[in-house]
Amino acid sequence: WDFSDPENMNLLGSYDYIPGVFSDIVVIDNYAYIATGKFDLLIIDVTDPQNPSEAGKISSVGINNISNVLVDQNIVVFTEEDSGIYIYDVSIKTNPRRLAHWPYYCDTVDIKIRDNFLYIIDVERGLIVLNISEPDNPELITAFNISGNFAMALDFYKDYLYCVDRDKGIFIIEKESIRIPENMIYSDNQGEDSEIVISGNTGFIAGSSGELRILNIENPYVPAEYSTIFLGGIIKNIVLKGNYCFLSILGRGFYIIDCSEIDKPEVIEKSELPVWTDMFCIYGDYAYVTDRQSGIYIYDISNPKSIMLSGFYPASGAQSIVIKENYAFILIPDTGLHIVDISIPVSPRFLRTYSLRNIGRIFLSGSMIYAVFIQQGFSIIA
Repeated sequence: WDFSDPENMNLLGSYDYIPGVFSDIVVIDNYAYIATGKFDLLIIDVTDPQNPSEAGKISSVGINNISNVLVDQNIVVFTEEDSGIYIYDVSIKTNPRRLAHWPYYCDTVDIKIRDNFLYIIDVERGLIVLNISEPDNPELITAFNISGNFAMALDFYKDYLYCVDRDKGIFIIEKESIRIPENMIYSDNQGEDSEIVISGNTGFIAGSSGELRILNIENPYVPAEYSTIFLGGIIKNIVLKGNYCFLSILGRGFYIIDCSEIDKPEVIEKSELPVWTDMFCIYGDYAYVTDRQSGIYIYDISNPKSIMLSGFYPASGAQSIVIKENYAFILIPDTGLHIVDISIPVSPRFLRTYSLRNIGRIFLSGSMIYAVFIQQGFSIIA
C-alpha cells in the first residue's frame, strides 16, 4: 500500500507464495526479505510496487522455522530453531551465497549487530557473539551459557554489554573481554529479570514478578541501585520520555512512573484496563493503548500527572498498531488492516478497512505499507 493518501489507498501489488507461514519481514533498498517459517527466505524486488518479483531466495534445504532476520548492507543474518545461525551474502540477489553456519539449537529472543559483532541472546544457550567484520570468515567469539536457562534481553552502554536473565539477574560484560565472558565485571544474582532499557547512564530493568529496578550504570563495575518499585503483574513494554517511564502490565493496565527523583520513583497515573492490555505506542502528546478484547484507548499524556481518556476506537482483536503522520494502522488478523485518522485524537475517524484475513505482520517503509500473510503471500497497498 502507498499511504501518501491514506483515505484512498488501494492494493498496489502482491506476490503469492502459498507454502509459507510468514514469520518476519525486513524492507531495505527496494528489496523485501521475507522469512516463510518452514520453507524459504524470499528476496522480493519491490522497485516497481505494482509488480513485485522474486529476485532470489535462500532455499529450504536443511532450514526450518526461519526467524530473527537482520540485514546489514549485503549481509543477511537469521536464526533457525533446529539448526542454528546462518549468514548469507546477498550482494547478488539472484544467487545468495552462504558464508557461515553455526549448528546451535536456537530459541532466540534478542539479536543485534553492533560494530561488526553479532550479539544473540538465546533462552537456553545464553549469549552468543560472532565477529562478522570479515563475512567470508566470521569468527565465533563466545557461546556463553549465562545461567543454564532463561536469558532474556541485551542492551549497550558505552563499551559494555548488559544482559538480563530470568534466573540470575543482570550481567555486565566489557566488550573487550567478550572472549572470556566468565570474567564479567558485574553480576547481581537477583534473578527474574525479563527486559532492559538503557537511557543515558540509567538502566530500567523489568522483573518478571512485576518489579521495576532502576540502576545508575555510569560505573559498570559498581552499578548503584537508585530504587525498586513493585508493580505486580508482567511488565510488557517500557517507553521512556523525559522524566517519565511509561509501561503496560498484563492484566493491570497502563502505568506512568515519575522518575524525576530517580531514587524515589512514583506511580503517578494508571488506567485500569482489561486483562489483554499488552502493548501501546506514544505519538505526540497521546498514548495509544491496545486492549485485545475491546480496542484502542487514547490517553492525553501532555500532563503525565493527570492523564485523561480522550478517545476510544473499537478494535476487538487488535494485534498491533503503527502510527505515522496522524494515521493509525491497526492490524486485526480476523478482519484485516484498519486505517484510522487520529489527527483529532478525541475523535478518531475510521477511514477504511482492508478485509484481508490472516495478515501476520505489517511493515512501513517510506510511503509504502508491506503486509505478509500467514499462509497466502505478500502484498503492497497504495
